[in-house]
Amino acid sequence: MLADALSCAIVGNAETVRQGIEAFVARTGADELMVTANIFDHAKRKRSFEIVAQLAVIPPSITSSLPVTHAASSDAR
Repeated sequence: MLADALSCAIVGNAETVRQGIEAFVARTGADELMVTANIFDHAKRKRSFEIVAQLAVIPPSITSSLPVTHAASSDAR
């Protein structure tokens, strides 16, 4: 069980994490990821999530299917 959990762990700098995520997605075909960070220090945990967020790229095939929302115009009352 531990080996299964660790097989999905990605640890390292931004480039290592990017490569790890790409390999995981290629291996599993995942179209969505849930990221966790078991880091006690809040600032370091937040920074970890910031690094992953900077790596996140939404493919055009997904963004083109997202609903378009429009802000209410000032004319609508």
